[in-house]
Amino acid sequence: MQKIGGTHLIVDAYVAHESVLDPQLVLACFDSVISELGMQKLGLPMVLGLLPDPARLVSDLDEGGYSIIVPIATSHLSAHTWPLRRAIMLDIFSCRDFDVERAYNILATDLQFVEVNRQVIQRRDPLELGQLKSFDVLNADLCRFIADAFQAVPDLCGLYGTRDPSGTVTLYAVVEDHSDVFYDKGFMALDAVQDHFPGVVFLQRVLARCGREPEEVVAATLQLPPQTRIL
Repeated sequence: MQKIGGTHLIVDAYVAHESVLDPQLVLACFDSVISELGMQKLGLPMVLGLLPDPARLVSDLDEGGYSIIVPIATSHLSAHTWPLRRAIMLDIFSCRDFDVERAYNILATDLQFVEVNRQVIQRRDPLELGQLKSFDVLNADLCRFIADAFQAVPDLCGLYGTRDPSGTVTLYAVVEDHSDVFYDKGFMALDAVQDHFPGVVFLQRVLARCGREPEEVVAATLQLPPQTRIL
């Protein structure tokens, strides 16, 4: 069975002229993207909104704009516009990979971007763990707790981790000196992690030299169960 996921292009921009944010022009731009990238429309586009009112710009009320949504066979293209502020927020999501640069260039040209922030997110199957590359994209609460737990370890000068494709995570605490207190505190920190996150199972506990005197490494190899959320 094919995994769920896909590519998500997100663009927030100011444009050169209010006129390019006319819903029909945005739809024409989306048509160009769909045609150029070989996407398939799925049903009729939807345009919803409030007629822009300049008087509302000086109040807390929304001054008006449009939401434009075009469903495609692999997901959607959408835009939310604030014509009076020459602002637009767009996204293109497809569960089939597409040429992001080509799509972005069409948007930027047709809609005349002048200030822009864009990002590309690779959406993943929630059950897929094998693509994780580094420690810093593990569950944020787990990372924060590990860091706090290791604050009590004396002479700590670094904390980092690695993860292999099987899902095994190795945590390393690097210290400046070797002492029994370091070992005791290091294992206490690892105990605290397991007590707070019972789903994290210690497969192995290792105390080893990293080969660069006088540094020492305390490492614990952990296995993250499938229900542990990966960002």
